[in-house]
Parts: sequence; structure tokens; C-alpha cells
Amino acid sequence: MTFRFFTVLAATASLAAAADEEVSFPPLKSPGDVTARGAALQRTMTLLHTAAVEKKNRVRVLFYGQSITEQDWWKEVNRDLKKRFPLATLEVENRAIGGHAAPLLEKTAEADLYPWQPDLVIFHVYGAHDSYERIIRRIRERTTAEVLIQTDHLNAKDSLDEPVDAAALKPEQWNPWMNYSFLPATAKKYGCELLPV
Repeated sequence: MTFRFFTVLAATASLAAAADEEVSFPPLKSPGDVTARGAALQRTMTLLHTAAVEKKNRVRVLFYGQSITEQDWWKEVNRDLKKRFPLATLEVENRAIGGHAAPLLEKTAEADLYPWQPDLVIFHVYGAHDSYERIIRRIRERTTAEVLIQTDHLNAKDSLDEPVDAAALKPEQWNPWMNYSFLPATAKKYGCELLPV
């Protein structure tokens, strides 16, 4: 069931990213080994799965980031969660702010993210990697939230044969470095789930 959640999230994020223009995508590849997917979301998934008529677990889900997260794909994920877990008391909010890269979100998170005390943060942002990491670190320090980090999606002009060897990538190769080196390392360091979009 956890994998279906990721499939819906990844598919809707991809559709949202392509909504503004007609884009031809290559055939989808196999997702590979999915047995470890969801391992960093066990508390949230347990709350959802164990909700019952006599015990309606409250689960707070926060979508946070900038314009990619602000788009309507999050509503599909929200509908899917509410349909599959009708006994859970789901509180789902999207507090993404279009145009706010990581250094700006680092400031707005002080009022928008940490005080809300979510159970799960679904996160994507562009911008300075040091600000990005500080946001993730503060989520882990100031809340009990689990974090689902989404990698960056491809843009229409991006190469489909970008380098993917994390050990060989350098920050000068920004997009592949973020997706294959920085974000996986950050997810591992802070015990977050990584969703390779």
C-alpha cells in the first residue's frame, strides 16, 4: 500500500510539471527494488493503518516547498489518502509558496512549518543546498514529523542522459548533483524518505 502512495505522488507530480506545455516523455522504466520504500514513513503509515471507528488517529500532512508543490497534484494525493484511510482524521494542508527558493523558505518555515507540528512533510524546493539542509535539520529538531523529500523533476530542455554516479558528481553539475548526490545523502543523514521523481 505504501508503494501505491508513492506511485500516485510521483505520477501526479510528473503530470503537474508537464501541464504547462506538451511534452513527450520516454516510456517509464521499472521502479526497481521497492521493498525499502516507505521505511522512513512507518510512524505515519502506522497511524493511517491503525485508525479505527473507536480510535480515529489524527494525522497531519503538510505539503511544503515552492511552485512545484503548490500546484494541484497535491489535491489528488490528498483525495487518495482520504479515500484509502477514511477512519483516520486527516488534516492536510499545502503551505507552499511559489517563487520562494530555499533561502526564503528557510525564513517562512519559522511560522508556516514547525509550529504546525505535522506528522508528515512532503517537501520539494529549489535553491541553495545549505538552506535546504537547514530546513530538513530543523524539521527533525523541532518536530516529530517524518519527511518525504522529492527530487527535482526534469524540465523540457533537460538531457535524459545526465550523469548519475553520485561519487563522480560535483556541485558545478547542479541538477544531477542535487538529485543523485546531495538529496540522497541528506535523506540518509536525517532519516527521511526519498522520492526519486
